[in-house]
Amino acid sequence: MESIKNKAKSEATPQTENLKNKAEGEYNSEAERLKTKTESENHSKEIPRVNPLSSATSISINIPKANAASTLIPSLNDLERVANVEEDSGLKKVTGEAREPFNYERLLEVWNNYIQMLKAADKINLFTILNNFAPTLLNPEVIEISVESKTQEKFVQKESVELLNYLRNELRNFGLEVTYKLMERKIENRLYGNREKYDYLVNKNPKLDELRKRFNLDINP
Repeated sequence: MESIKNKAKSEATPQTENLKNKAEGEYNSEAERLKTKTESENHSKEIPRVNPLSSATSISINIPKANAASTLIPSLNDLERVANVEEDSGLKKVTGEAREPFNYERLLEVWNNYIQMLKAADKINLFTILNNFAPTLLNPEVIEISVESKTQEKFVQKESVELLNYLRNELRNFGLEVTYKLMERKIENRLYGNREKYDYLVNKNPKLDELRKRFNLDINP
């Protein structure tokens, strides 16, 4: 009888162990699930939920409108900056310490050399204007240039830095400045001879003399 009980006990033991292990596994899984759920609920309570912005919500940003007048009319500061840029990009006046004195004859010599350079460079308009009147030495460092109109004056002013640099270097006087005087050419009311007419026209347009020489023309008929 005892052997039968032991045999039944030995046969029932594996099944019992399996059921016991299965029950323990299910218990542990359920306990872990409940623990995770509890932690998640606690975390949700600690961190408030932030609702996303509704699609109907709009953000308004006020951008100040530019004054129409300020965009169309530049300020004085803008004009000064533009002027400074143009001045910086242009030809500069040469400077130096030399202030050597010179006489009027030396000035005329340097002046004539310069206008001949203009003629050789085919700058006939500037050559004609500067050749119309001899320069005037107002004082040891101011040279007066005579012109016949404001148009001529503006034209010479555009080239004045190059002229002034040449005079300063050749005369070894870097304090030289130029000024302008409006002159009216006096034309006598009398008949010109052929030579006088020709000289007058050449003075206005030196290229006429080049054409005469090229085609071997005679002044007198």
